[in-house]
Amino acid sequence: MPRTTDKANGFPCRPFADRAGSLSNLTGNGGVRMGMTLGSALNRLVGGLRRHGLSGVGRIVTGVLRRQGLVGTLKTLAGRGPVLAAADDLPDEGRLERAWPPVIDRAGTIPASAWDRWVDRSGPAASPTVAAEGPPIVIVLQPGPAGAAGIERTRQAAAAASLPVVPPEAAPTAPQTLHLYLQAGDTPEPALLDALRRMAADPEVQAITFDLCRREGERVRPLPLPGANLPLLRACDYIFSRAALKAPLIGQTAASPREAILAWCAGRQALLVRKGWRHLAAPPLLQAQISDDDLAARDAVRTAPAPRAALGVSAIICTHNKGHLLRQLVRQLLALGEDQLAEIVLVSNNTSHPHALRTLADLAGQPRIRILHDDAPFNFSRQVNAGVRAARGQGPLLLLNDDIVPVSEDWLAVLAGGLEDPEVGAVGPLLLYSDERVQHGGMYTRFPAGVGHALRGASLPFDDPLGLAAGPREVSCLTGAVLLTTRDAFGRAGGLDENFAISFQDVDYCLKLHDGGLRNLFEPRSILLHMESVSLHNANTDRRLLGRRHAEHQAAVSLWGARFPRDPYLPAIVDPADEGLKRLMRPSPAPRA
Repeated sequence: MPRTTDKANGFPCRPFADRAGSLSNLTGNGGVRMGMTLGSALNRLVGGLRRHGLSGVGRIVTGVLRRQGLVGTLKTLAGRGPVLAAADDLPDEGRLERAWPPVIDRAGTIPASAWDRWVDRSGPAASPTVAAEGPPIVIVLQPGPAGAAGIERTRQAAAAASLPVVPPEAAPTAPQTLHLYLQAGDTPEPALLDALRRMAADPEVQAITFDLCRREGERVRPLPLPGANLPLLRACDYIFSRAALKAPLIGQTAASPREAILAWCAGRQALLVRKGWRHLAAPPLLQAQISDDDLAARDAVRTAPAPRAALGVSAIICTHNKGHLLRQLVRQLLALGEDQLAEIVLVSNNTSHPHALRTLADLAGQPRIRILHDDAPFNFSRQVNAGVRAARGQGPLLLLNDDIVPVSEDWLAVLAGGLEDPEVGAVGPLLLYSDERVQHGGMYTRFPAGVGHALRGASLPFDDPLGLAAGPREVSCLTGAVLLTTRDAFGRAGGLDENFAISFQDVDYCLKLHDGGLRNLFEPRSILLHMESVSLHNANTDRRLLGRRHAEHQAAVSLWGARFPRDPYLPAIVDPADEGLKRLMRPSPAPRA
C-alpha cells in the first residue's frame, strides 16, 4: 500500500486504516469532526481490507460497535463522531513500530527512534547556559543496580550542570535547597533541572515528582506517572524513589523520597497536599535506571491483600426489567453479613417484564429489602435520591446498577476499606466486561467527549504497562454503576443532581466532592462485571435518549467546562482520546515552560 504524508507533522505515515490506537485522531472538547466524507471513509476501509483482510477489519468494526453502538459507528464512518477503540482492537501489531504518534506495546516499550522523534517534537529543550530562577539543587545519589559505572555516569551529568552530588546521609539542611533524589545511572537533562527550579520557586511547593523513561537498547520504556497520587504512593513506590524535595520536607532524616512524602502528607488535608506536591509531566523526562525488580514491586500490589472494613452499607439499586440479573445480584448481596450490608433499597422504574415483576414480588418478602416504585419517566438521579431517603441504615451508601455481577468475594469489604481514610468521599471498583476486558478503571476529564474510562478495553495486567490499575489510585471521577460513598459526603453534595437524568450525574457528583476537599478513590482490587453493552443498547439507538444525553452533556460543559480540558491524575503524555492509554499524545511544537 502506498505511503502518504501526514500534513500536520510532516512525517511519512500509513493510510487511515493503518493508524494505531483509533480510527480517528481527536482533539478539543466534545469531539472534533474529521472533515472527511463517507466516500473517503469507505476508501480507507477498502484500503484496510486489502492490507488486513476481512477478519482484521471485522475486528476493528466489532470493537467500535461494542463501544458506540450502530448509530455511533455509522457516524464515525461518515467522519462525524469519535471512535473509542483501543490499540489492541486493531490487527497487525507490527505496525506499532511505524505509528505516529508512537504507541506503547504490551511489553511497555516503543522504538527508540520513535521516542527520540516524539521528544524532539515536544519543543526545544531549555538552554543549559541560562539558569532558571529558583532554589539551588543538590543531587542526592541513592545506591542502585547500575553500580560503579552508573554512579560515574550520574556524576558526569551532575558535573556538566555544576551540581554537587552527596549521599543521602549527607544531604544539606539549608531551607531553600532542593534535593533531587536519583539512583546510580540516572542522567538528568539540563531542561529537567531548569524546570524543577522554576517549579520550586513557588514557596508552597515542597515536593516535585516527574515522569521517567528507561532505555532498553533500541527500545524505550516510557514511565509517565499519574500525577501526585497519595493513595497510590501509600500502596507502592510508583515514583521509583525519584523526586525533588525541599529541605524542610525531609528534615534531619535520610528517608527515601517515598517515605519523606508520606510523612509530610500525614495529617495534611487533601487540598494542602495538592498545593504542596506537584508533578512535572511530559518532556523533559528523567532517563532513569529503573530495574525489573522495581517494576515487579509496583505490579505486585495487584494481588496484595487490600484493607477491608465492615461498615453496614445501605445498597441502592435502580432497576428496570432485569429479572435474572437482579435476582442473582440480590442473592449475592444477601449472602453478605449484616455487618457488611445492612439493607437493600430497590427502586423499580416502569418495570413491565413478567419475569422482572415476579422477581420483585419474590424479593418483597425478604429481610433487609425495601422496594420503591417509580413510574415516572426514567431519571437515575431522582431514583437514587429517593432510595437514599428511604434507607434506614446509618452506614455508607452503595449505588449499584442492576446489571452488575460481583467477581471477587471480598469486593464490598475492600471498597469499604477505602473509606477508612476520612478524606475519601467515594470509592469505585474495577469493572470488567463479560470477556474480562476493562470497562471502568476510573474516569478522567481530558477525554474529547468530556470524560473517558481509563483502560477501557484493556486486558489486565498485560495492557497496563503504566500500572494505572496496579493499586488504589486517586482519580477525578468514578462511575455511578458501582459507587460507595459516605452519607456525609452525599449530603454535603446535595445528592445527585436531578438535572442529569441519564448521564453525567456521577461526574458532577465526584467533581463536587473533589472541590470540597475529598478524594475519589479507584480500588482495582475490588472486581465486578458490568453488562454495560446490554444496558446501553437502547441508549445508543433511541433518538430521544441520544438527544437527552446531548443536552446533559451541554449542561455538564456549562458547569464543569473549565475542568474538562485537564486532569491532574492522568499521565500527561498519553493521548486522552485513546481510552486504552497507550498512544502518546501528539506533542505541541511550542516550547514547554
